[in-house]
Amino acid sequence: MSMHRKPLTDLERAGLEAHGLDIGTPSQLSDAFRQGIAWALAAAEKEPDWSDSKTLLSGGWKNPLHSWQDRLLIADGAVHFKDEVIANLRQQLATAEKDAALLKGLRGLCGYVENGSNETVSIFQDDATRDWVVRVDNRRYYRDSFTEALTIAIDKEKDLG
Repeated sequence: MSMHRKPLTDLERAGLEAHGLDIGTPSQLSDAFRQGIAWALAAAEKEPDWSDSKTLLSGGWKNPLHSWQDRLLIADGAVHFKDEVIANLRQQLATAEKDAALLKGLRGLCGYVENGSNETVSIFQDDATRDWVVRVDNRRYYRDSFTEALTIAIDKEKDLG
């Protein structure tokens, strides 16, 4: 039985007009469109209240047109991605903390007016061995990486000081 005699909602009228479908005359296509709108509205009524959600309303797991299984897969993917982002940020933080500790140690090696130190510090790469050298006054510390040479110099100088 055709739905053409059943009163249209504003949403149905706008949709039928936007798609150029028949209004007011029997049409299977118009009926199918109206039934699709009714189905979508009924499905939306069963949706959780997302008003307090901290994620976007456009999040795929909130789309009532996806099946619940697909929505769970999308949500699991989002959680996995978030976990990877957090792990990456933790790694960057650890690297930044190591760099900050090296910088603080280098400042300690160089000395500063407040502690009355007058040491000369040089850092260079040896042309022949390609080792990094940290020289503090007449003491030299060699390693094949810049960071290792600086770390060993900081540690040894702490033991001396």
